[in-house]
Amino acid sequence: MNEPTTLLRHQVALLWLMTAIGSLIYAVMQLLTYLSTYIASHGATPAIVLDAGALWAFAILYVLWLIPPVLAVTVRFRAANWSMLLLGGFLVIGGTFGGIFDGIRDGGHIMATALIAVTLPGVIALRATWRLLRNDKNLVVKSKAVHGVASN
Repeated sequence: MNEPTTLLRHQVALLWLMTAIGSLIYAVMQLLTYLSTYIASHGATPAIVLDAGALWAFAILYVLWLIPPVLAVTVRFRAANWSMLLLGGFLVIGGTFGGIFDGIRDGGHIMATALIAVTLPGVIALRATWRLLRNDKNLVVKSKAVHGVASN
């Protein structure tokens, strides 16, 4: 693997890590808003109550945010790049829609946090992943041309 492609893979991994950190910032803002509502209501339970299943779902969701950067650094296959693009896109779209719906319910600051902390770095990471995918395709075509293999 040549140096520019390795550097691009590291940049993609860093962008996905920044998106995962943005998602964690968004989750902290949600929890602080929940806590603020609980305190402001003098101990009355807010409308949303998290049970054990919801907490496990949150834990699994935030572990999924680590898969795209790990794929960017460790695996060099085209299928891994597509997996990174699809899983990352699903997480960014889900985080954006979740932030918009939570923002409608809980306040505009939640929506703004989701758009700034999840969507903005997510779109940049998706663009870089697409560029990595296209760069790998160009490397395969150039490699076939150098070695005299006919491309279909």
